[in-house]
Amino acid sequence: MTARHEVGPRSQKIVAQERKHLAAGSQGFSLYAGLAMARGVDCTLIDEDGNEYIDFIAGIAVGSIGHCHPHYVEALKRQVERITFGSFTTETRAKFLDLLSSVTPDGLTRVQMFSGGAEAVEAALRLVHRDVIRYQTAGEIGAIIVEPMQGTAGNIIPPEGFLRAVASIAREHDALFIADEMITGFGRTGAMWGSDHDGVVPDIMTVGKGVGGGYPLSCVISTEKITSSKPWSNPSASSSSYGGSPLASAAGLAALEIILKEDLVKNAERVGKVMLGRLEVLKEKYRCVGEVRGRGLMLGIELVGDRTTKEPLSKTVTQALYQECLRRGLVAMTYAPSVRINPPLTIKEDAALAGLAILDEALEVVVRDHGLQ
Repeated sequence: MTARHEVGPRSQKIVAQERKHLAAGSQGFSLYAGLAMARGVDCTLIDEDGNEYIDFIAGIAVGSIGHCHPHYVEALKRQVERITFGSFTTETRAKFLDLLSSVTPDGLTRVQMFSGGAEAVEAALRLVHRDVIRYQTAGEIGAIIVEPMQGTAGNIIPPEGFLRAVASIAREHDALFIADEMITGFGRTGAMWGSDHDGVVPDIMTVGKGVGGGYPLSCVISTEKITSSKPWSNPSASSSSYGGSPLASAAGLAALEIILKEDLVKNAERVGKVMLGRLEVLKEKYRCVGEVRGRGLMLGIELVGDRTTKEPLSKTVTQALYQECLRRGLVAMTYAPSVRINPPLTIKEDAALAGLAILDEALEVVVRDHGLQ
């Protein structure tokens, strides 16, 4: 049995202080935990009372390079001492764009930088709207945007050929194909891009989350021809006050350097296969584990009350599972029937298996206490 963690007095005090002012609607995993985190090291979180947790959330796939990677920390320290905001060219941004363009799909070498996923997706759709009048009035399709693998829906992996079929439909209708690689990009699925698994090169990509290693950074990436479209290409027409800032560029450069130098794409593929195999064992052991799936370190579990009807496990049970995981030192999105597992790409096999061992223990307790066997 693993050591049991309880919400300590430091966490209780800080959380109470924050909740006097914090509006409703924050991330569920934070609210349900009631913990105040003090620091993080690679794939481990440490709360204000010194309890340690294996991190299977990574800020919902944001922390591609783990917590406080030394190279990342030093890069941001150097940048914060020089210049931190503004849209002027910096050597750091030039280096980041060079490196980023070296790993993008063929022809996608033009990048516009933003600060969040929604901002980048909106910008990509505005880029499509050079033909808004013709498409909207004629009822035609301007673009199709799709995640190569669905994240928020539960880390759902489509069948082989799905993305090629969607891209083909877009081109049949003379529409642009946009791959939303916010979660799937930068090695998360065991390939640099989620579209790589189907051999598809999109017209436009939106990227974010893992690209900044935790710093708010997103991008629209496309071709010279498409990004030259008016009015999107006019000065200030597609810009952002925060996008491409010196600090964001330093974060993006450092994160991508780490991903490439440490071969984290390959690590995601290898460790992900090991984790998927262990999840299959849990499926055999517990009837409430109705399905396991995944690619790379983008894994999913469906928790069910009945495997035949596939009725989702009740929130009462999944909330209990979340708390049992926390008590044993694992933060994972087990508070809902569709469980998403997205550890940092730096996770080693031993840490991954330790986290799944905790999940196994927690499932055993919940199954027993709620009469699920």
